[in-house]
Amino acid sequence: MTSTRFRAVAGLGCAVVAVVAAVAAGAPARATPAPSIPADVRAVFAGDALRHAQAGAAEVDADFSGARIADVHEIFMFSPAFLAGAPTSRPVTSTQRWMGAIERGVAVLGTVDVGKPRGGPAELSGFSSDAALGSVLLQVSPTEILIQDAPRGAFYALDGRIVRPLNRRARDTLPGPTALSALQRTVATPGTTGREGPVRATWPAPAVPLAALALLLTGAGGLALARRRRT
Repeated sequence: MTSTRFRAVAGLGCAVVAVVAAVAAGAPARATPAPSIPADVRAVFAGDALRHAQAGAAEVDADFSGARIADVHEIFMFSPAFLAGAPTSRPVTSTQRWMGAIERGVAVLGTVDVGKPRGGPAELSGFSSDAALGSVLLQVSPTEILIQDAPRGAFYALDGRIVRPLNRRARDTLPGPTALSALQRTVATPGTTGREGPVRATWPAPAVPLAALALLLTGAGGLALARRRRT
């Protein structure tokens, strides 16, 4: 093969790789959005949240004196598309709520909730003496996000596309860590519609068509080179 033909083949190979990479770029490697704790949310947790919890502790039959708030996590929920059973690149969405565990020493005493209603300023939205729920927050690792399936009372941790149960209600549905798609088959209710009508599939294009495209382009390039040699 001459150097000119070699350069042509090499250039074709680079083009194939570029095309495949460009098409694949639309498919996120992870299903996990990045959790965040806005500054105003942090300020509420650091300021009024615990003070109000301590002041109202009598209402929840708890003693929060000497406690602190730790293990704050943004709370996500399953998206309408996910619950409809549709393939989707957005299986979860933020609830615009954050939950922190009330802790004293190594003991978990309850939880504090902070929310941003309608995207507005952060405000205290509630607290509880539910130590079991507070313990759920301690189980979420830095690489995971916290999902609340409110209708079932279940909490899950999601890392990429692997989901695991965090409380008893979740383990009733999901005994152990598994693929997010497997959980979808369990919790989805086909035919669910969102506020904007029926949910449409938005899952990234599968890998097989990409491979077929690469082979097609490579074959076309080889055929063109063969024709040049004959001429």
